[in-house]
Amino acid sequence: MSDRTQWREQDGPVDFELINVLMEDVTRTLATLRQPFDQPTLRAVFRATFAAVEGITHYLKHEALRHADECTPDELALLREESYALTHSGEVSVSRRRLPSAYNFVFAARMALRPLQPDIVVDPHDPGRLAFERAIHVRHRITHPRELRDLQITNEEVRCLVEGFQWCSGLLMRFEQAVLDLLKGGLEAIDQMFQEYVARQNKSDSQQGNTDEEV
Repeated sequence: MSDRTQWREQDGPVDFELINVLMEDVTRTLATLRQPFDQPTLRAVFRATFAAVEGITHYLKHEALRHADECTPDELALLREESYALTHSGEVSVSRRRLPSAYNFVFAARMALRPLQPDIVVDPHDPGRLAFERAIHVRHRITHPRELRDLQITNEEVRCLVEGFQWCSGLLMRFEQAVLDLLKGGLEAIDQMFQEYVARQNKSDSQQGNTDEEV
């Protein structure tokens, strides 16, 4: 299997069971929180939440790739998280490109929504987005601690996590609603076409019946 084929396998179907499990992990860890907050559970909440964000990001990128023909080459490379280099033999080598989590999610959401809402703009100063980015820094800090104090999570940082994930979920729901609106519009158009077809068929049958009676 070539590097290119290996990395482009992510264009395949999304594992929705994985996303459901990730979201359930978030729900269950949040349910175990009690006042006053205990630090081990808080760290588990942060890890579970951003594992779910990674799953959601992959889902949104997969949806964006359904419209790959509308993407530029650089957008496609970022959607597929591809990085290109040359080998000593002058051949192209494709490898996985690691992208900043906050920017990666925003890019995925914007690209997924663009075919449905061409004027989509994600406000970089939205309080929810700022909270999301602060929460990511906390997640990085507790995942790669250098000092004991790096593991301590404050109540303010918990608030950032909650507000940030609500903002993240809001973008996901915005995409899902846009899809539902599109499907609804398509179904309504199809229903109208069927009604018109039935009306024409009934009219044709009626005219045919009158002709048979005259004969």
